[in-house]
Amino acid sequence: MGKQTDVSLPAKRRGEAMIRFAVLRPHIEEGVPLVRAAEAAGVPVRTARRWLACFRQDAINRFVVEHNESPKPFVWRADPDAITAARSRGLQALESVH
Repeated sequence: MGKQTDVSLPAKRRGEAMIRFAVLRPHIEEGVPLVRAAEAAGVPVRTARRWLACFRQDAINRFVVEHNESPKPFVWRADPDAITAARSRGLQALESVH
């Protein structure tokens, strides 16, 4: 995974985003349980979950925009919020089974 920088963010927000990603990176890239990554960084688990949800939503939004810039031949019409909502419903269904 290459290093990307969102230059559209002001410097302060970009710094905050990089700090948050540093906390999430072990979970995202290495499969470390989120609870363990949060505890190692001294961040409340609930906060890490919120950051991860934002990270995923931003990734979905970026994917849709980038894909639709040069669609071949498919144009992505699904609303990114609907994708996230469907994912949440699926996770809730899985959690209710166990």
